[in-house]
Amino acid sequence: MLPTELCNLIIDHLHDSKPSLLACSLVCRAWVPECRFHLFHKVVLYRDTADPFFQLFESPYATLASAHTRELDVAQNTVTRGGNLDGELLDGLAFQGVLSRCPADVFEYVQKLSVTWVGWWTLSDAERLSIGHRFKNVTELALWMVYFQTDEEFQALVFSFPALEILSLQTIRFQVKDLEENHSHVEHTLQSCTGQ
Repeated sequence: MLPTELCNLIIDHLHDSKPSLLACSLVCRAWVPECRFHLFHKVVLYRDTADPFFQLFESPYATLASAHTRELDVAQNTVTRGGNLDGELLDGLAFQGVLSRCPADVFEYVQKLSVTWVGWWTLSDAERLSIGHRFKNVTELALWMVYFQTDEEFQALVFSFPALEILSLQTIRFQVKDLEENHSHVEHTLQSCTGQ
């Protein structure tokens, strides 16, 4: 049998070949962690595909936390063009599932978090508070088409990432209550902002 270090070097060389990594993960139990490390480097969850991913954790044999996922992209909807901000586009449960259905250690190594098409009102207070604990190692945050009811919600989100270095914002919306009765809800939109 080859030494573990040599096997890991071979698997590392295959980092961009998903079929090869899948085949290697079936060779022996010792190869599984290194294969997972590359296979789950980036996890992309959409509203329609998130549930099967969450079901992986319901198994008593779930070991996905050992994959050390470094990038997480959560989108409430796969529609990115031609949609509107009303209704189900923002009310999906993909991001809520990340916060409530996954064990806390699954995403503890995430360094880059992208959140798309989320209405912040869909999160409970407990879910909002858990963001900083679940993603304490996030250094890069990207928000696209995220709708906040107040600017305080946005500020609380940004401040919940203690290691944050890069913030990318695109089409962030705020709902502002106007003092006049005939203009009770005015939308303000931040089109794009990137900072380091």
